[in-house]
Amino acid sequence: MDWQLADATPRRIMLNSGFIKSLRYHLNWNYGHDPPLSALHESLQNRSHTARIIGELRNGFYPNGIGLEGIRGLLEKHKILPLEERYVRAVESVTFEGEGEQHFILCMTSAMSKILVEAHRISIDTSFKRANGWEEFELETWHDGKMCSVTCARAFITSQSAKSHHFLFTKAFDIALKIPGEESSFITFMVLGLRRWLLMLIKGRGLSMVKELPGSCTYHPDSKDCCLQTMPAYAHLAHFYIQCTNHFEQKIIKLGNQISDTCRKAMVSLASSHPLPDFEGTLELIRQSGKKATDWLKDKEKGTPFMLPGLYQPISKIPLEIWCASPHTTNGNEQAHRSVNRTGIKVSPLAAVMHGMQYDFHAMYAVRDGLTIQTRDQLSAHFKRKETSFVRQVKTTKRKLQAIDTKLSALYEEIDEAECSIKALVGQLQLVQYRSPQYDAIAVKLQALQRDYKTLWENAEAVSQNSSGEEIREPRITPLFDQSLISHLPPLPFLLT
Repeated sequence: MDWQLADATPRRIMLNSGFIKSLRYHLNWNYGHDPPLSALHESLQNRSHTARIIGELRNGFYPNGIGLEGIRGLLEKHKILPLEERYVRAVESVTFEGEGEQHFILCMTSAMSKILVEAHRISIDTSFKRANGWEEFELETWHDGKMCSVTCARAFITSQSAKSHHFLFTKAFDIALKIPGEESSFITFMVLGLRRWLLMLIKGRGLSMVKELPGSCTYHPDSKDCCLQTMPAYAHLAHFYIQCTNHFEQKIIKLGNQISDTCRKAMVSLASSHPLPDFEGTLELIRQSGKKATDWLKDKEKGTPFMLPGLYQPISKIPLEIWCASPHTTNGNEQAHRSVNRTGIKVSPLAAVMHGMQYDFHAMYAVRDGLTIQTRDQLSAHFKRKETSFVRQVKTTKRKLQAIDTKLSALYEEIDEAECSIKALVGQLQLVQYRSPQYDAIAVKLQALQRDYKTLWENAEAVSQNSSGEEIREPRITPLFDQSLISHLPPLPFLLT
């Protein structure tokens, strides 16, 4: 099994086609089904015993373990390989003030480092379920030649603070930019080579990219009047930072019924490439929509002041043509995470690195220079991408409408049940003496049910405004019963919905 011993378990080895093929050959197994481990030896029926044997084999193959020290050992092996065969480039443990010791693993082939250096538009995202106790960090860009997303650096980190991210960025670009006879650094790349970064919502990640920029830059390439040298750290982000709109909208959705639909629409409208009719009015509407909305906006304005410029182009410093030409989601990273996660999740750090190495080397073969064979018969042209985008939007809209229609149908069913209950109570009232104790008890139930009935219709009318319009009903014009039956009762308190 070679390197696959890094995350081998009794169950995983039975899912390994190579192992099963060798086992069938060794046992001369001619049946249609695969052999169990107990066919090799009866004691292997005990999974704990099998796990101990796997552990002994793993210790011999990886004497430093499958954690951080095991990866340090792998780094030493890669250091003596030719440059084009290296993958693990750095394993660091750094102590930051106020944080304690943090660990970093940086993985990058020489082909990936070349793509990273030449990239002008980079997106960043983190996966939290790849390796136990670690966060997998990917830098991704768009390959213009092959018309596909490619990962240009993979890292595993234990902290999301600004200091940790800055250390990681600096280390990654110091390795990628090591050109014989030249002095290059992360700062050089940020000043001269970068047009746009696309990030998921993390404050430390944004601050880390501009931590050393104040004082390191003098002139803006597009405006000689822009004094970058005296600009504060967060102000630099307005020149190249774009926020992922998917993550932005997900955060709004999580607020649920703590905000109104009007407030939710106002929040979503802030992610715009064009000026809003009343930007300040939109902000004020959000401020006046309750504590949750006020706190949300306060965080965007003061807690993460780079957020609004990363969403709303009119207050960003990124030119409109670059803004519009750039994707505004980290879907490329999400796709890369999903692809590599198919090799295993919640694995050991060493197994995560080994699986990542196999995945990244295969990915680099597909985009290597001189390769004229495309990965698909249908080229990923800009027209095709736009067409696919429209198809996805239509599917998403249909799915949302279907969910709304289902909710509307459920409300109509409740309305029908309420009507039947009201008619039943009216029939009971007609059978008892007027204003008797039994009459009043039934009348109170009828009054409460009438209130609930009106509330159901109000909810149905609100939901129907966003539905497909295929199953909309009109409210009853005539009342269900004579209101004089309950007119002697005091009014019920208003019911909040």
